[in-house]
Amino acid sequence: MKPGMILVLVGVALIVCALMDVFKMSQGINLDLGFTSFSKWPPERWGLLGAGVGVAVLGAWTLKGRGR
Repeated sequence: MKPGMILVLVGVALIVCALMDVFKMSQGINLDLGFTSFSKWPPERWGLLGAGVGVAVLGAWTLKGRGR
């Protein structure tokens, strides 16, 4: 497996973990879309979400760069 693909998968896993905790899905699948409560998100979840997006973008960029 290519290192870029591993980064993309890790990034997606971080995003899913952050969203599961924020939307209180750890007890089951009950997606409470709290779009009005973004300001109430804990800062560590924003950090985890940002890290996931950053890692996924880095992995995609790595995959694109090596394809040339």
